[in-house]
Amino acid sequence: MRGPDQPLDDGGPLAHAFSVTPVSVSLLLIVLAVAGGAVLALWWTSGRDARVPRRPAYHPISEEPSGEVRFVPPDGVRPGQLGTVVDESADVVDIVATVLDLAVRGHVVIEELPRPSPYRRPDWVIRRTPESGEGDLAPYERVLLALLLGGPGDDRHIRRDNGTRSVAVSALAGRFADGLRQMQEQLYADVHAKGWFRQRPDAVRSPWTTAGGVLSLVGLVATVGLGYAGLGLVGLGVVLAGGILAWGGVVAPARTARGSALLSQLHDLRGYLELAPGSELPDTSRAELVARILPYALVFGLLDRWARIFAASGRPGDPDAGLQWYDPPQMWHRIDVPDSLDAFVTTLSGAISTSRRLRL
Repeated sequence: MRGPDQPLDDGGPLAHAFSVTPVSVSLLLIVLAVAGGAVLALWWTSGRDARVPRRPAYHPISEEPSGEVRFVPPDGVRPGQLGTVVDESADVVDIVATVLDLAVRGHVVIEELPRPSPYRRPDWVIRRTPESGEGDLAPYERVLLALLLGGPGDDRHIRRDNGTRSVAVSALAGRFADGLRQMQEQLYADVHAKGWFRQRPDAVRSPWTTAGGVLSLVGLVATVGLGYAGLGLVGLGVVLAGGILAWGGVVAPARTARGSALLSQLHDLRGYLELAPGSELPDTSRAELVARILPYALVFGLLDRWARIFAASGRPGDPDAGLQWYDPPQMWHRIDVPDSLDAFVTTLSGAISTSRRLRL
């Protein structure tokens, strides 16, 4: 029994592990300042994008001397590359936009299957077009087609109609466990090979995040040891320093002058896609032009807007013309494009992964 004059138990040495004292606070601030300064120095010396002089605003619609009007993406960038350049991350939306772009360019056809009942989810078949060549395919696009449709000896989930390779989107679920990482690596290698980044973004980001994780782990161990001396706050500072270093990996990839110029033009492209009414495009080629724009609009989160513009771009007397890349079921019309594309993108994204979206 404790006597009335005995002091209460103070809980042992760990009761004061995180004592707020001038010494502990000063050391905490020093650790955080050193970590922040190191990240800032690394970013200043190797993580900053190259600067480029201001250029005239970019406009994606070009009229040729022959009178032909074309959609011309800046520096020839394709939708999957666009998303990777903008946020330095190869995301699922970049892969889905690539599939849509391959369809618009004639390499595959997206076939919407009839629903067995109104209560069943729709499904699609992605079908390779035998007449399309591979001359304009980027390496990462070839890899994507192989992942979707398989290669020699790969018969998983593949349907063949008259020798044409095809696959149901519903059959892709779980098939991209390794394919997603492979596609990301291909896109990182591609944007570096194009000269838009000094190094592969993933190769730059990985050491930073690894070092940050190791430092945080050291901080956790140090927190326990320093807690006995009442300096647990210093250990927590080391943990936070590791977090700062890992965060530095997010901003570490540096664009070249060409990449910085492209990024500026992509901001102009987004501005056009956000504001352009579509009515300025010629009636005779509006459907084809808007179709080319759709994959880019998807990456920027503007697919619904341009799908509605596409739905209204039918030709008089033949409102459903210009859909060679999308094979719809019966009783389907161009006005259904926004709902069909939204469902297709959602379903294909879920089949690949549901964890990633573009940040801009």
